[in-house]
Amino acid sequence: MKKNVIVSSAIIATLCSAAFGCMHSSNGSGFMEMSISDSTKVVADINFAYDFGPNCQLTVTKQELNEVTSMKDLYHEESIVLYKTVAITLVENERLSSKRKTGPNEILNASQIEFLKSFEYSTSFQIGGDVVRKNKETGELEDGFSRPHFTVVPEHQAEYLNGKDAFLDYLKKGSKDQIADLKVKKLQPGKVFFTITENGTISDIKLLLTCGYESVDKLMVELITNATGKWKPATDAEGKIVEQELVFSFGTMGC
Repeated sequence: MKKNVIVSSAIIATLCSAAFGCMHSSNGSGFMEMSISDSTKVVADINFAYDFGPNCQLTVTKQELNEVTSMKDLYHEESIVLYKTVAITLVENERLSSKRKTGPNEILNASQIEFLKSFEYSTSFQIGGDVVRKNKETGELEDGFSRPHFTVVPEHQAEYLNGKDAFLDYLKKGSKDQIADLKVKKLQPGKVFFTITENGTISDIKLLLTCGYESVDKLMVELITNATGKWKPATDAEGKIVEQELVFSFGTMGC
């Protein structure tokens, strides 16, 4: 199994300011949102973000997931000294669902382990809960929480044969004129989900999060639908070709 993710508080702050996929929750709803107060700015004044990949920045393969017995096998923050509760919650349609398994500490119980092993490729989930952290400056213990998000990915992920940059350049060129005068205040993190099939084609294209502009949302879906070029499909640990759902994220940055 790969080495677990161990991060400091400073790294978490950096990731959450730069991440484009779901990474770490700081509230009960699941995903962070970014607010921009300057209504006079237009998109030309900032970077309109384009990226694609698994839904969450943090990923785990099914093979790795089958070996997980503790929260720490997946993720751990250096400041955490005690896990009070750990819940595993399935994410559906970018929302935390009611499908959840809970335990009293970082050691996963049998139902939690079974729940993790049931996840198919492209499943996203949240894991974590209430914790006690040691304040680095004061040395005092403080209550808090840690709830990172993961997406289950194939052992060998799907690839655009011309390269990721080429696919993003196609999307940028195709939408350049439409985004030039968008108001930053209205702009949001948009997401278009699509599947790379076993034949290396794109299917099941769907908009799950709007960027705040319906015309841009429709354009992004159209561009992905009409994209040319070939994809190398994903494969599992045994080399069997499998489908993989990817997410095109656009608009403002969020985590």
